[in-house]
Amino acid sequence: METDPPAKRYRRDDNVDPTNPDPSIVVHVRNLSPKATEADLLEALSHFGPISYATCMPGKRMALVEFEEVEGARACVVYAQTNQIYVAGQAALFNYSTSKMIQRLGLESEHPNHVLILTIYNAQYPVTVDVIHQICEPHGFVKRIAMIRRTMLQALVEFESADVAKKAKHAMNGADIYSGCCTLKVEFAKPDHVKVTRNDQDQWDYTTNAPAGFFFILFFFRFAAL
Repeated sequence: METDPPAKRYRRDDNVDPTNPDPSIVVHVRNLSPKATEADLLEALSHFGPISYATCMPGKRMALVEFEEVEGARACVVYAQTNQIYVAGQAALFNYSTSKMIQRLGLESEHPNHVLILTIYNAQYPVTVDVIHQICEPHGFVKRIAMIRRTMLQALVEFESADVAKKAKHAMNGADIYSGCCTLKVEFAKPDHVKVTRNDQDQWDYTTNAPAGFFFILFFFRFAAL
């Protein structure tokens, strides 16, 4: 399941000259491949510094990338002045943006939180709470997970603390669950609690006694007994 993200609004400083913007944590990307995704941007740019957020504007072949620190944005822009940076197989153009921050929409938030929202692009294989738990649990105790299966495949993951969630975000953002597919875009979420009403393949409360695999084992034996 894959779809283009909704249009984003941007916080722009109207006193900045758009032809010669001051250094900013937000980088404006042009000449993108129409097929480029946020995951492609993360893969191409993460080595310049931790990235807080990225959003594509496919119809305009542009994107905005928000680094955590201005040093990361500066390293990207300076490198691009004398070198080509390829995003999804195509050389792109980079400069500082007049936007000082990318305004998040939906369930995403710019504020650190112990709840993350994972968006899964190019999901060629089934993704359940068990899969999400396996990739998140190495970074810290996972309290609850809830899958969201709407226009985009997403998961809300609640960790013990914001520090643990931040560590998990840095480790997983832009990574593939499976080689070449199921690419993760990981952001802080607006909710401070993940609501779970039952334990199944789409939601799970790991603070209860039943282990994650219990549901699937129980289902298998019930099915086999029919």
